[in-house]
Amino acid sequence: MITIFEASSRKNKIYQKLKELTINLHFKDGINKIGFEAEYIGKLAGIDRANTSRELNKLLKEKKVIKIKGKPVLYLDRKLLEEKWGCRIENSVFGSREVIIALSIVWLCKRCFYWCSC
Repeated sequence: MITIFEASSRKNKIYQKLKELTINLHFKDGINKIGFEAEYIGKLAGIDRANTSRELNKLLKEKKVIKIKGKPVLYLDRKLLEEKWGCRIENSVFGSREVIIALSIVWLCKRCFYWCSC
């Protein structure tokens, strides 16, 4: 049986790994890298996919992560994206990657515009 402390520690470990992955995400690398699967996050954190998915869904309820529906389901850290894009992201769940792709394109264009106008 898992204690509350162990579950909390597991959740924090998964969240820290997702934050690391999100901060190192470069949208210019291509649209296929718009989030991370629970299995991949869990593998890096040393936690099985089922428990990783369970903890990611708890983080989703706490509005700490963004969930992108599809096959596979993908996750991103909400706060880091808001800081990177300079906007507030209202939704926690997106129906597909297209919305995230559109936001990343706007962000890249905004950066390019500011860079080019200097």
